[in-house]
Amino acid sequence: MHLLGARGASACVVIEHIETVQDKRPSLYVCVCWGLLCQALLGKRVVLLTDDVCDAAVRAACVASGCTIDASADPPAGYVQIVPYVKHSPHSDDAENCNVACRVGFQVAGVPELLTPRDMADRFDHIVSIERAGQAADGRCYTMRGRDITDVVVAPTDALFREAAALGVATTGVGDGGNELGMGAVAASVRQHIANGSTIACATPADYMLAVGVSNWGGYALCAGLAGLHHMATRAPVARKCLPTLETELACLAGLANVGVVCGISGEAAIVDGLTVDDHRAVFDGLRASFDTLVRNSTPEQPATHDSGASER
Repeated sequence: MHLLGARGASACVVIEHIETVQDKRPSLYVCVCWGLLCQALLGKRVVLLTDDVCDAAVRAACVASGCTIDASADPPAGYVQIVPYVKHSPHSDDAENCNVACRVGFQVAGVPELLTPRDMADRFDHIVSIERAGQAADGRCYTMRGRDITDVVVAPTDALFREAAALGVATTGVGDGGNELGMGAVAASVRQHIANGSTIACATPADYMLAVGVSNWGGYALCAGLAGLHHMATRAPVARKCLPTLETELACLAGLANVGVVCGISGEAAIVDGLTVDDHRAVFDGLRASFDTLVRNSTPEQPATHDSGASER
């Protein structure tokens, strides 16, 4: 699977929208994992794209997980950059009062102008979207249960994917409900098999689509796959150290709780999708076991040694 190409020095992760900090299933650690892996294994700079309202939560997740954030306009490879999509009104600092004269775009530190989706897509060699609501056939964005959230999903990430396709930049989508960005690759199946599918099915495709039971787990699987590919190419022991762990996820969730982010299903901190810690531990353990199996199966066998003296005796 093509995870990161050679077009440039950056990969991009599109983060799911947080409507309110009290109504959120935290998946930010998945995105942070990409940052840590790409820093340590590939020397890549990872850009986390999000909505302005999510900026504080993204930064809290990065700090809690040990990511190195660089706020300059052109950080060196091996650093994470956070880029929010913002609204600036010429008449008011209140984005809610933005009118047609409002300036909107991706705000890159040190860059005076706000960037368009095409500007952003042209900066990357791969764009990964995790649990991000995408536009349905009617141009609206919906939750898995069919609630219209178009007015609160601000950043034009569907346009980002379309521009990426036009520029030849690879895209990957991870989702668990059928409404997520990238699910346009399997939209017919979503409409046929998923409740509310005819309404919510995202129409925007990705080059690579991972449909999973829990989006976080799909993101972790991609991280493990990247670590595995790196090990097979380099035999470097650092790859296993970069696998996502339950301990780091819990630290990340604790950091998110400090800025008011909780599970949207249970309303509790340190929980994702209402699942228990043991549920997540089983996934992490399984990924590490799979990685270890890959390492064993891909390690060349050493030729048997023979004691020539013993054979002569």
